[in-house]
Amino acid sequence: MKHFTKHFSFHQEKREQLVLKLFKTGILIAALFLSTDGLKAQYFEVRKGNNAYSRGEYDEAKGQYEKIENSEEASTEGKAAATFNAGNASYRQKKYTDAQKKYEKIAADESIDAATRADAYYNLGNSAFKRAKDAKPEEKPELLREALKNYKQALTHNSSDRQTKVNYEFAKAMLKEMEEEQRQRQKQQNKDNQNQNDQQKKENEQKQDQNKQDQNQQQKEEQKEQQNQENQNQQKEEQKPQEQKFSKQDAEKILDAMKEDEKNMMKKYQVKKNSGARYSKDW
Repeated sequence: MKHFTKHFSFHQEKREQLVLKLFKTGILIAALFLSTDGLKAQYFEVRKGNNAYSRGEYDEAKGQYEKIENSEEASTEGKAAATFNAGNASYRQKKYTDAQKKYEKIAADESIDAATRADAYYNLGNSAFKRAKDAKPEEKPELLREALKNYKQALTHNSSDRQTKVNYEFAKAMLKEMEEEQRQRQKQQNKDNQNQNDQQKKENEQKQDQNKQDQNQQQKEEQKEQQNQENQNQQKEEQKPQEQKFSKQDAEKILDAMKEDEKNMMKKYQVKKNSGARYSKDW
């Protein structure tokens, strides 16, 4: 006849008036349905494992449980109990990934009774939750979703388990809080990015305005330099002797004046020649 005796000792954490009972630490004790020859040996292995577990010697406990897991003589129920307890031993060592592997074997085995599978799903949820607490911020939400999924599966197999309902609501509230914090961080990040973009845009505009002012100033200086050069060239040109230019009429007037002067000169010369006096010597 199959029977399981569970001895549970729950650790409680309080947060926002929600209570999280971390995991079901009870050791499953199953009738092994062994052959007469193997019964005594298997019984002592179970007892050694349970005693080591109670003392906190979890490596020793796992070693004894795994002997039963790998035994060809142990019953299905006995192997399931050993696997479950080995998972609990790993959990106690905070080896949550190893513990999950053991619980997954129980949860996936449809030949195992619903209550035991519900406990396995429950502890899978708690393992994911514990991993979430130690994970990086960006990994926490996904692990909490994994915990919620397993709690739901536990309730599917045992809908009246109050502890599972409490843990489900606790993990759900924590996930909601994290998602809200993440939205706020993203909102702030978007705001900071926008402010940074606006500041960069403002700086670029100021830089463009300054460049434009510099260009205008440079153009003014170049124009001024060019004007100064032109003024200097003009002054040099003014200092040079200017060639006198005459129109045709001016030239004709000058030529007529010269001819007239020449006539006058000839007349004066003739007068002087004709009116020349003779002088006698004064002896």
